[in-house]
Amino acid sequence: MEDEEYRRLDREVKKSCRNDKRRWLEEKAREAQEAAEKNNTKTLYRIVRELTSSRSSSGVPTRSKDGRALLTDEEQEARWVEHFKEVLNQPIPSMLFNFDRETPAPTLNEKENGWTRPPTAKRKTGKCGNGLDARRWKEEEREAKKDMETDSEGRPKRDGCQLARSKKGRQRPE
Repeated sequence: MEDEEYRRLDREVKKSCRNDKRRWLEEKAREAQEAAEKNNTKTLYRIVRELTSSRSSSGVPTRSKDGRALLTDEEQEARWVEHFKEVLNQPIPSMLFNFDRETPAPTLNEKENGWTRPPTAKRKTGKCGNGLDARRWKEEEREAKKDMETDSEGRPKRDGCQLARSKKGRQRPE
């Protein structure tokens, strides 16, 4: 007899919860519709955020220093206050950094650093100061790159871990 009574009450509670949720959603939809009609985007976005956001907590409770879980908001707030007092209220360091002794940063003045513009930048013909053609330098650069990218037999160099294919097509390291 008690089982039947329990089942009946359980069904009634679930039905009531479904009806309450349906009424609540209909009320929110009506509010959103009114906000949209009035061009009240703030209210509209608040309702949408309320209906669509999934508020998931990390599930990890704040713990006291001795490892006990703090369950009430007051305990958790007190623990955070304690934590930040420890972290932020540190003693003044005994030795402070002296910024006056720091060496100045290098300047971009060409004459001070001994840097001058390359001769090709000065000439409109593209020739260097010693009469050599810039195309020759580009060819030598290409050859040097090719030498770095190929081994002694002319094959491309391979860097990193080589992967071999297994019989089933998956890659596995050698």
